[in-house]
Amino acid sequence: MFQEIKSFNRLIQFYFIIKINITSVTRSPEDHALSYVLESDSAGGLFTYNPQTKEEIRLFHKEKFKAKDLDIHPETGEFVCSQQFPNGTANILLISKDGTDLRELTEGDVIDEAPSWMLGEKRRILFQSAGIARNKDGYAIGSGPVSIQALDLVDNRMTTVLEDDSYDFLQPHIGEDGYLYYIRR
Repeated sequence: MFQEIKSFNRLIQFYFIIKINITSVTRSPEDHALSYVLESDSAGGLFTYNPQTKEEIRLFHKEKFKAKDLDIHPETGEFVCSQQFPNGTANILLISKDGTDLRELTEGDVIDEAPSWMLGEKRRILFQSAGIARNKDGYAIGSGPVSIQALDLVDNRMTTVLEDDSYDFLQPHIGEDGYLYYIRR
């Protein structure tokens, strides 16, 4: 009995030590499955859950993976998200439907977040982007205004959709009506 209580206490301590966060959730339009990013202090990954079969599938996981703003393409099943790094930067990441192929779409001393698919004949995404201001020692001390960028994955071309030094443009998304929606701050 004492040994069982001791083992149970260790198990409880284990669950309280490892904190797991759900940082992003999106729904697949075809089968209503949920896809989500889980992360802990040491690792993260992309998972799907089918509520009909009650099955969870790990598409991938890797050490130090931190991501948010997950969006799924309604036709191809590909994912885009914002991958976060310890130095304060964030890049847009493309993930294949089965999780076997991860490709960084943006890079640099920037904070690229909130990607969303633009529906249509081309494979394009919208996202918000801000440059990072650093001091002479390389420490981040601020960021520039947040603009909205569009990235064409076929032509590998990026265009600025909206920018103004007086405002931040956040969470861009094209609605079903074809209009661009965003938050102006």
